Amino acid sequence: MNTEKITARLVLGSSNIDRMTHEIKHTVKMVLGYALRTAGCSREEVDQTFKLSAGKWVVEGLIGSMRGQDNHLMARCWLKIGSTQSLSLAYCSLDGHIPLYTENIQAVHATLDDFVEGMLKTFPGLEERLQPLLEASEKVF
Repeated sequence: MNTEKITARLVLGSSNIDRMTHEIKHTVKMVLGYALRTAGCSREEVDQTFKLSAGKWVVEGLIGSMRGQDNHLMARCWLKIGSTQSLSLAYCSLDGHIPLYTENIQAVHATLDDFVEGMLKTFPGLEERLQPLLEASEKVF
């Protein structure tokens, strides 16, 4: 291990992991929440898989309840982790369901664009709902 400036690298690495963790949780929760708001009145079961080169995102749930109380979506990210070619659960959007381990965070974070693209294809009204956020991203303070 190169120990030159190791303290600064460790602090920066820890900050980056914290930021990626926040971005994973925030992005998935936000996109799932907006997707729920695109649902019509008819009850529909959602079971979608977005394939990745090294795994997949799976989104499941129920949408379209007139009352809205039963609506829910859950996202899980399955990745090939380590030397094995089998998929392991790397992230689940249900709080407390599975911890987001430090060694998986970079790999899960790298798949967020694939998750969002898959959700946009699955929920046609989602892009319109997300448009104000995309426009606000161009605002410079």
